[in-house]
This record gives sequence, structure tokens and C-alpha cells, in this order.
Amino acid sequence: MLRRQSRFDEALASYEKAVAVSCGHPYPLLMAVKLRARTTGSIELDADRRRQLLHAEQMRQSKRR
Repeated sequence: MLRRQSRFDEALASYEKAVAVSCGHPYPLLMAVKLRARTTGSIELDADRRRQLLHAEQMRQSKRR
């Protein structure tokens, strides 16, 4: 809802919390990356975020099998 209202900073904070409580579930993680890129104008992935994305990729691949 916050994202739809163009309240991107608040939406990002909410998605970051969702990433923490969901143990890196792909949906909130990807939305957090997308919103951070939108608010900062670039995609910068630190080592922690890269690790989370790798884990999310593994979660998605295991569901396809």
C-alpha cells in the first residue's frame, strides 16, 4: 500500500523489516532491492545482500524441482 501511495522510503523500511522476519524470503527481498534502487537511483549490493539473494535463488530453485 505504501508503495502504491508513492511513499517509497516508508515502503522500503517495511520491506526491509519483512526481509528480516521472513528469513530472506524472495518476494520481500526483491521488493526491498527494487525500492532501494528507486530511492537511491542505483543498485548497490553489499556482501550481506548478495548472500541473501543467493539464498533466495536457492529457495526458488528448490520449489521448481
